[in-house]
Amino acid sequence: MRRAGPPACGHALAPINQAPAMGQIAPPMERLVELEEELEGVKWDIIGLGEVRRRGEDFTELKSGHHFYHIGTKDKSEAGVGFLIHKSIAGNITEVKGINERLAQLTVKINKRYKIKVIQVYAPTSTHNDEEVDKLYEYMKRPSLLSEECNKM
Repeated sequence: MRRAGPPACGHALAPINQAPAMGQIAPPMERLVELEEELEGVKWDIIGLGEVRRRGEDFTELKSGHHFYHIGTKDKSEAGVGFLIHKSIAGNITEVKGINERLAQLTVKINKRYKIKVIQVYAPTSTHNDEEVDKLYEYMKRPSLLSEECNKM
């Protein structure tokens, strides 16, 4: 594996095939390889991941050529969100932005005129306090998360 920044914009691409979000992805890279093997024969472009349980923030190119982004807490291997990005659209990723360990966004250039944002959320369960849930909702209400940057192209 090698580290990679978000690739520059590339050519126009076909419609995005977003696989359903998957949770409970364990930290070792072997789990990512296992996930990639399970996806053989499945058409996908972006997979949103919840509960990645990885520390910090990283954007990595895997041996397969696919890209893996994650953001988690700094000191614990808990919560966390991320994306598995197919190598065929990696060149169209214009931005990957981690808001916090429960919220991340990915911006994909569709063509010269349009781009889309994919937002991955890992919501707290009912065992968490209301303050944590309210904090997530406040982040999600921010206009810049959903539209401000989309209008700059």
